[in-house]
Amino acid sequence: MTTFFGTLGGILLVLVAWVVFVGQEGCVPEQPIQEIASNNSNQSNLFVNNLGIRINEIVPENTKGEYAWLELYNMGKNPVNIKGYQLTNRQGNAYTIPDLLPDVPANAFVLIIFDGREGITPNDYDFNDNKAILHTPSRLKDFFKVNGDQCALYTGSIHSSETIIDFVMWRKEEIAPGGLEGGEIEGNNNEVLVNAINAKIWKAESYVNTALLTPGGSIGLYPEKDNNRPDDWVIYRKIETTPGAKNAVPAPYWRSPQSGAATTDHQIPFGWTYVKNAESYWLQVDNDPNFGLPEIDIQLPEEVYKPKVPLADDTYYWRVKAIDETSAESAWSEVAEIKIFTP
Repeated sequence: MTTFFGTLGGILLVLVAWVVFVGQEGCVPEQPIQEIASNNSNQSNLFVNNLGIRINEIVPENTKGEYAWLELYNMGKNPVNIKGYQLTNRQGNAYTIPDLLPDVPANAFVLIIFDGREGITPNDYDFNDNKAILHTPSRLKDFFKVNGDQCALYTGSIHSSETIIDFVMWRKEEIAPGGLEGGEIEGNNNEVLVNAINAKIWKAESYVNTALLTPGGSIGLYPEKDNNRPDDWVIYRKIETTPGAKNAVPAPYWRSPQSGAATTDHQIPFGWTYVKNAESYWLQVDNDPNFGLPEIDIQLPEEVYKPKVPLADDTYYWRVKAIDETSAESAWSEVAEIKIFTP
């Protein structure tokens, strides 16, 4: 009898273990669909950075009289202590988060201004307005190189693949007007990049292309994205930046026709860049630069539109905005101009 129950108990134990194993397998989240060829071992996910702190937006170069800045965002559900965390650039310079900073609440921001005014302009540690504002030492003014740099977030002064929790690399490379594609770099020849790759928070040999970035504009994560890959980052114009607040839906960039072009095609197609998660686009075309009474005023599901009715000879102005699945709207794109004439 003892042998029977002992055997039965062993069988039940095996069955329970099998059920737990299957249950755990079923809980593993699916990898996001990749739009670029990649090795899944080089992809990050939110479970890598379980602290919830992300690099959310960076202005590498500001307009005259203003300073570069970087924004951290707590995407998690709990407050996070980031005292002593370090931000580094490609040159190996490091900024250390002050010990006086309170825990960062969920959905709150830390805005770091690279103005070299630490000790002159007081830091704002108060999260009552959902953000803290920090100033850097004089040696860390102009922290980033404009034409190409990188930024890593470490949990302390020891820099390794075990302590790196976020990373972004960018590089300015001329591309066709309106293009937003990132690209690949040759080799992984710096230690921080290798740390990021080994920690699976950055894809090997890749970068964010900042060819369209202008002074005051930013490199920002698309709203609620987790930095799985370089194309989760977008280029914002200065008027679209949101220091100390959630990133906005990015505005499209025009592709064609080229601004300033002249054409005899009275039904010339208007085209613009794809915006991730956009449900529709709102296009306006008018011979009035103030768009008082647009000739074309239409919402579309795709990134190109050919007028149904030929446009008369005139100079036209056009702009477009993106609308996402929550009905949130981007800012209007820059206004492009085209002249239509009959030979």
